[in-house]
Amino acid sequence: MGSEDLFHKRKAKAKQQLERKSKLRSPYDNVLIVVEGEKTEKDYLNALIDKYKINTANFEVVGKGEGPMSIVSTAVQKYDQAYASPNRFDQVFCVFDRDSFGDFNDAVDLCASKNSDVINNMVDSGEKPEEGREYFKAITSNPCFEYWVLLHLNYTDKGYSATGNRSICGKVVDDIKALIGTYEKGSITNLDFLFEDDCIAAAIKNSERALSQTLESGSQTYTLVHEVVIYMQSLSKD
Repeated sequence: MGSEDLFHKRKAKAKQQLERKSKLRSPYDNVLIVVEGEKTEKDYLNALIDKYKINTANFEVVGKGEGPMSIVSTAVQKYDQAYASPNRFDQVFCVFDRDSFGDFNDAVDLCASKNSDVINNMVDSGEKPEEGREYFKAITSNPCFEYWVLLHLNYTDKGYSATGNRSICGKVVDDIKALIGTYEKGSITNLDFLFEDDCIAAAIKNSERALSQTLESGSQTYTLVHEVVIYMQSLSKD
């Protein structure tokens, strides 16, 4: 069998898989989330998909294990590839840390630029964008995603910095371990109580408070992960 025949067979199979996924989808947004970590972030979000009984045919969570620009570039590529298909993404979240990445601001800017493109394409095709909605959104945390985990347990907006051989994120993990001695980075799905309604509600409240402090006083410690969680909760009610 020639390579051209193999190519056409693979293309036909991929098309069949896309059509099958489209038929399985629920009548709400098709969502792409690209995350920095291959473990903690991905496991946490997949646990929420299970908790809120969200159709996995509507949700794709991709762990890149690389920096902000790689995450956003991957999201842009996957969005563009799916744009003309029945599985076009209605919402894209790029989840990454401020930490010490030099390309952080460029990644945030690329998200904003792509969001503008998405809105312009919607207008050009006769669709009416929701006012104020970011269809392609950067979900950032400073210093890291683990700060969102900490907010399930305790409120703090203190600044973090690396000391000695301990990274900035390592310092956040230290604060989590002070409250949960058994916690290890990447072991989040072993902590079922973090996914209880009261615990998630506390995390959202604490996160909104920290973000308010950032906007009002210039505090640098914040996370936007609560926006993804609230969005997922809204889908579970549809």
